Amino acid sequence: RVLVGAADVYRAAAVDQLRVWCERARIDLVEGDSDSSLADHRKSAKSGRLKASEAARGAQNVARKTVERAIAEGYDVAIIDTAGRLGNRSHLTRELKDVRRAIRSVSKSAPHFTWIVLDATLGRTAAEQGALFRQIFHVDGAILAKMDSSARGGAALGLADAGVPVWLVGSG
Repeated sequence: RVLVGAADVYRAAAVDQLRVWCERARIDLVEGDSDSSLADHRKSAKSGRLKASEAARGAQNVARKTVERAIAEGYDVAIIDTAGRLGNRSHLTRELKDVRRAIRSVSKSAPHFTWIVLDATLGRTAAEQGALFRQIFHVDGAILAKMDSSARGGAALGLADAGVPVWLVGSG
C-alpha cells in the first residue's frame, strides 16, 4: 500500500492534481487539516500574501502526518510531494530542510530515498537543476517526466554526467 502526502503549498493546483491522480490510482492522500489548511495557504500564495514561514509549517505538518499515518496504519511506502523549483529561492531550500527534519522527528531512519522530479523537455537544463539540487541535498536519483518529447536525451545524459541516476521515467 502507498500513501502520498501533499506538501507542495506553493503551486496552487498541486494538491488538486495529486488528489485526482491518487483517486485514479486508488492511493490514499494526506492533505493539510482544517487548522493549518493548505487550501488557505494556496489561496494566500495565489494572492501573494503567503509568508514563507507559513508555507513551511504547512509542508512540515503534512510531511509529519504522512509519516505518522504510514507507520501507524502499516503502509509499505510513503511519498511526500514538496515544492520544487529551487533555483534561487532560498526559502524553498529551507522548507525542504525543515520537511526532512519533520520526517526524521517521526522516523529517525527516514527519508529512505530522496528523488528530484524533472521535466525532460528542459534537456541539459534539467541536468543542471539536478546537479544544483544534489549540491544542497543528498539525492538518490531523478524521475524524468515528459520523456515522450524530443528533448529527453540531454536530460538523461546530463544527469548521468552529474552523478544523478535516473530511477523512473514518465510520459506526458
